[in-house]
Amino acid sequence: VAPLVRREALRALELDPFDADPHFLLGAVAAANDYDWREATREFQLAMASPSVPAEAHWAYGSLCFQPFGRFDQSVAEMRRAVEKDPLNITWRGVLMAQLILAGRYDEALGEGAKALDIADNEIHPHLSLAEAYLGLGRLPDAIASAERAHRNLPQQSMATGLLAALMVRIGDRHR
Repeated sequence: VAPLVRREALRALELDPFDADPHFLLGAVAAANDYDWREATREFQLAMASPSVPAEAHWAYGSLCFQPFGRFDQSVAEMRRAVEKDPLNITWRGVLMAQLILAGRYDEALGEGAKALDIADNEIHPHLSLAEAYLGLGRLPDAIASAERAHRNLPQQSMATGLLAALMVRIGDRHR
């Protein structure tokens, strides 16, 4: 798919050189497919210079250029921008929570989780991220409750089932 995305993004830039979308797509392809971090950074910076940066661009920039290199504060900042652009988007809030967890900012992740649950309690992502944040804080009963809720919301999702199983193993190990 990467060659198709690259070709279509370049064609889009021929039509409108100021459109941010093709630049962030080229940055995503350079990062995720080519591992060309210099080109990815250049394309993302061009996208970020646009007056109308889409939320997806902030997600891709943070997740593909900052997170892999442990630059979690920057990935968190990009995800906060994505959430600001679309505050009711549960997926963006879930990714923000995950970035906060990677940064070791568990309490902030819990705060974002509460906001996400206010929007939609029946989604899987906030509950999975809450389970991870609780686990990071050593709050195993809360982690299990969140993982169980994630599993109930989408039982066929292997991440929820896997996290719940891992939590149960961890608890079993503590009681040996």
